Amino acid sequence: MIQIVFDPTDMTRYLRALYKLGVKVQIWQNTICYRGATDYFQLVHKNIMSEKYSGAYPAYSEKYGKWKQKKGYKYPGWWKLEQNLLNALTVFKTEDGWMGGIPAGLGGSRGGTIAVYGSAGEFESFRGDQPARPVFEPTMQEYAKDENGWKKRAKEALDAMKEAWA
Repeated sequence: MIQIVFDPTDMTRYLRALYKLGVKVQIWQNTICYRGATDYFQLVHKNIMSEKYSGAYPAYSEKYGKWKQKKGYKYPGWWKLEQNLLNALTVFKTEDGWMGGIPAGLGGSRGGTIAVYGSAGEFESFRGDQPARPVFEPTMQEYAKDENGWKKRAKEALDAMKEAWA
């Protein structure tokens, strides 16, 4: 015959540990998303400023290049026209957590929204007459692969869970 002995003090200890773990999970669901969005936003900004991905794309046209030079913009100056895109980059709250990028609806200095301007550069299908010049997608892939990206943030969260369980 098998007999099980139930110790109520152990049960209290387990419940307390589970409660602490639950609190940590709630905190980290928000924290990991916020930190990841902040990391990503900063990496996009850095990649735009360094023009990390600009060498892969041809100029739109000689005429456009001359127009930018006449206006005083650095050429090629990918993603930097009038600094609207750079200035709009931020971390913002969404329904599901946090996001790094450009909030929908922000207006640019030349009319239209900055998110639309960013989409036009990011996706060739958005404006078929010009080749795409993606920076957000390559940066997302870079962040996902980088040891200081999601892997680092996931490890921080797991370490916090281990600490709560101990």
